[in-house]
Amino acid sequence: MVQSPLYGIPEAGTHWLKTYHDYHIQKLSMQTSTYDFYLLISTTTEAFGIFGMQTDDTLMLLDRDFTRIEEKEILKAGLKSKPREVLVEEPPLVLNGGILSKDGTTLRLRQKGQSEKLSMVDISSTTFKQEYREQRARGVYLATLCQPEASFDLSIAA
Repeated sequence: MVQSPLYGIPEAGTHWLKTYHDYHIQKLSMQTSTYDFYLLISTTTEAFGIFGMQTDDTLMLLDRDFTRIEEKEILKAGLKSKPREVLVEEPPLVLNGGILSKDGTTLRLRQKGQSEKLSMVDISSTTFKQEYREQRARGVYLATLCQPEASFDLSIAA
């Protein structure tokens, strides 16, 4: 996950997403998948890596060779990043409100409580417009977990 003094600025997420995306394409010889601009796949035969990017969080599947290349290049580029967390049996990883867990060879991704916050919107309420926006955002978030290909349409629309 990229760290920078830009945190707290509304445009910071977009800035770092583009910076980090361009870095992976140019320095790590990756290409975007055909259905999601922020799913990157290595193009080299010497090392294997897949990066799923979401604003300033990254979920990676890497072999040891790609890990060494990525760590070397990130230092050369002068990018700061939080320490990596490796998925093991316990504890699970929390990434952008999702919980990724491992049980033997099975991986599970589940949402972290957003479904419990879904509720009906009272249109007679003075705050119904804000309530509607909140519920719509929860629905979109849940849809991207249940149907990841929807993320591409949402990122293009944004």
